[in-house]
Amino acid sequence: NFLTPWLVFILSSYILIAADYLNFSPNVVQRAIVLSVTLFLLFLNILRPVLLKNILNSTSKWVLLFAINIIIQFVVITTGGLYSPFLILIHLSTLGISLLFRFSTASIFLCFSFANIVANVLLNPVVSQRIVNDPAVLFIIAASFIAIVPISKLISDKYHLQGVLLNTLHNQIQLEESLLADVEELIFITDIHLNILSINDAVERTLRRPQSELLNKA
Repeated sequence: NFLTPWLVFILSSYILIAADYLNFSPNVVQRAIVLSVTLFLLFLNILRPVLLKNILNSTSKWVLLFAINIIIQFVVITTGGLYSPFLILIHLSTLGISLLFRFSTASIFLCFSFANIVANVLLNPVVSQRIVNDPAVLFIIAASFIAIVPISKLISDKYHLQGVLLNTLHNQIQLEESLLADVEELIFITDIHLNILSINDAVERTLRRPQSELLNKA
């Protein structure tokens, strides 16, 4: 699990840098992106019922991350790299990855994204010359990448902490219900207005009424 994000981003970066090194025409790459996105959306639509059930499956998440990473990086690089109007997609993706995965995965994505942009500067003479003429751009982009880190960390911590608390609460409720189920005495749990919130199995057996008929009644 620790190696998976590294493998995903190394493989996607290798593909991106190879395409940049081979100097593929931006038009060809952009057409490939449009075709890939179209096929990807068609694939999602066809397999939507299956994907909705398995979206949290580990393999499905990593495959989805790989596809999204390739598409976003290609869009940024083929529309100007550092000067791309779509550079903001990397920042937004970092926030999304910190929610869907973890902050560490989002950080790795951000580092590889910056590395891909630097590689594009080194491999693309036109972009290199623009950087030479205006080196401040590189520092501004680096600063924007650094600025997104604490925001991503904050969002990730709050979101995943909420998930941990909900899971703990759910486990606690299940534990209490299993303990109550073994008690022979009639047990009613009510709120301050005496509305019934929960009962044990002994109540159902004694009153011969299902729990659904008794809950939320005073």
